[in-house]
Amino acid sequence: MENPFSPAALHGHEVALTVALLLLPGGAFLLRFSEAVKVASPLVAVSLALNAVIIGVGLADIVTSPTALSAWTDALAEGGGGFGDLAGPALLAFLLLGLGRRAARSASSLSQIA
Repeated sequence: MENPFSPAALHGHEVALTVALLLLPGGAFLLRFSEAVKVASPLVAVSLALNAVIIGVGLADIVTSPTALSAWTDALAEGGGGFGDLAGPALLAFLLLGLGRRAARSASSLSQIA
């Protein structure tokens, strides 16, 4: 120990002290992580179930009404702009969502440092 104010009982136990000091924040992170997983898991399950219902209803409509798919594609192309008008906003939204997730991840990691 280089600190002259440290208790004499800690001298000679530098490795154990270092391991303990590393385990404390690691344990706190794992505790928070497990709580986050407990909260997020049901939300993800509900979201996946709702997506499955929406996809199932859409597929059922396509099977029961053969003109539903062509009517949908016609409605998408009704503006007359072509593929770029359909794919452009979708690509932009995808990129913005990615940037938002990256910013949230950065903010989360910064809040753990502070």
